[in-house]
Order: sequence, then structure tokens, then C-alpha cells
Amino acid sequence: MKKSGYLMVLITLLLFPAVVPAGQTLTFSTIKNVKGKDPSIEILTRAYDRLGIKIKIEELPAQRSLINATHGEFDGEAFRIKGLETKFPDLIIVDTPCSWIDAYVYVRPADAFKVDGWKSIPRHYTIAAQFGLKYIEQNIQDNRLDAVFVRNIDQAFKLLSRKKADFVVTDKSDGNRSITRNNLQNLTMLAPKLERIYLYHYLHKKNARLVPQIKAVLQAMHADGSMDAYLSP
Repeated sequence: MKKSGYLMVLITLLLFPAVVPAGQTLTFSTIKNVKGKDPSIEILTRAYDRLGIKIKIEELPAQRSLINATHGEFDGEAFRIKGLETKFPDLIIVDTPCSWIDAYVYVRPADAFKVDGWKSIPRHYTIAAQFGLKYIEQNIQDNRLDAVFVRNIDQAFKLLSRKKADFVVTDKSDGNRSITRNNLQNLTMLAPKLERIYLYHYLHKKNARLVPQIKAVLQAMHADGSMDAYLSP
């Protein structure tokens, strides 16, 4: 870590001493099928390590993950899009991005189109979307798209394959894994990416005093380049 990064974390720890007892583990929920080696989880793990805190990740369906975190059944959400704090005030955003994902459109080859943002999607297309993915739900609403909602990404791709929907939006790794896992042969990913979505860590209000500490660490990881190293392809 660069000297400025060390200084930032040191000052923050002096002003906001740790409130988690030694040996205690914080548990964060996240969306099911996010793998333990995912760089976003690795970044959070390393960030909390710098505070001497261990973390555990519990995977749940997207909507249930958010609801359980809001109710305080977990210590927060591992990572979500910005803005959830307005609808879920018991969750406090750590206002420094901890990761990002590139969203891509998947279609049947005959339904391909030129991708240039959400407004380039044909108006008569229906999306198969997973419940609880707020960035997709917001874009469905903003662009007045028809949607079929499902519980997980595998169900979405199966609907697409069976011509019950016209496209799916997800990141490349989850999309390709789902296609391989379900042995789907008739689907393709369109390029370029639809958009880049920045992800933020959320803490339940019971852990509010940790917010400035983990924010300082994430800022230091941006400054010293370690976050970019984890996120590099």
C-alpha cells in the first residue's frame, strides 16, 4: 500500500476505533451463484482483513438477500448498485465503489441487434429477468420493457432458449456459466457490452460505526492499485 493509503486508514482507525470484538466474523448476504473466487468478494475479504475482521458470505436469491440484510439478519449486503439506501434506509452505503460488472445482452442468433445502450433494445422484445436485480428492474421500468421475472439466472436462460423471452441481461461470466451448465446451444452474447454497473458495499445500521473504516480501506485500495489488480481480466 502506498504511504498515503496507510495514512488514510491509520487516521480513520484512530478517529473511529474498531467496534467488532476480536475473533468475531461479519456475515454479508449476496446474490446466489456468485462464486467465492469472484473478485468482488476477494476485494471485500482483503479490505476487512486490513481492519482485522473476518467476513463470511451467504448466497441467497436476489430479493431474499436484500430483504434479509435490510431486516438485520445479516451484517449487510456484500455489493449492490448505488441508490438502494433510499428505498432501504436500514442499509448504509459505503460510498466508494468496491467493484463493477459489465452487463451484456444474450439473445437467440436470429434476434441479434446492434447494442448501443438500453434504448437500442427493440421495443417489442421481452426480457427474462431475475427477481431482485435492481439495476435491471430500474431499466425495465425506465424503458417500459415487457418482462418475465424468474427466481434465478438459469431459469431466465431456459426461457430464452425456449422462445418464451427474447433476451437476457447479465455479466459475461454468469451468462456463459449458465449456458454451459444447462447445455444450451442456440444462444449468443452480443457485443459491445450494454453498460458498466458500479457496485457498492452496504452495512446494516447496527454496524454504522464501521462505515468510515471500511470506506477508508476501499479508498486506499483504489489509490494503491490493488483493487484494479483484482478486477483486471
